[in-house]
Amino acid sequence: MYKHITLILIAFLITPTLVHAENAVDPQKFYSDFNKNYQTLISGNPTKSDFIKNYSKLENKLNQLFEDYISKRERLLQPLAVQMSIDLEMLEPLKILAESKLSPESCEEAYHSNDLNSMADVTTAKKIAILINKLCK
Repeated sequence: MYKHITLILIAFLITPTLVHAENAVDPQKFYSDFNKNYQTLISGNPTKSDFIKNYSKLENKLNQLFEDYISKRERLLQPLAVQMSIDLEMLEPLKILAESKLSPESCEEAYHSNDLNSMADVTTAKKIAILINKLCK
């Protein structure tokens, strides 16, 4: 569950503290792109079959954006990198549903996981709860 946070900490320890000019990236623009894709995923209105079919592709895209961002930043423990890792962890309930093809047991597990995640981000947890309710009907 803490894969992304661990990745940040490990990379922080082995990354040089200076960024080369060619690797510079506008953090706000980068996060804006990440957040746009993230909001599409958690605020969308997919059918059950579309969700199962497309979830993995969307999650992989978010993971790639996250990895691209941290590879281009001088310090990994920046607020936006931390926020992206939290955002990715908040997707755990949806990942549970997608991997299990929306089985009734996975719905219960997703609800529980989302309840645990709500401590990190109440607003996102509410959006995900709405999506879980829709998908588990």
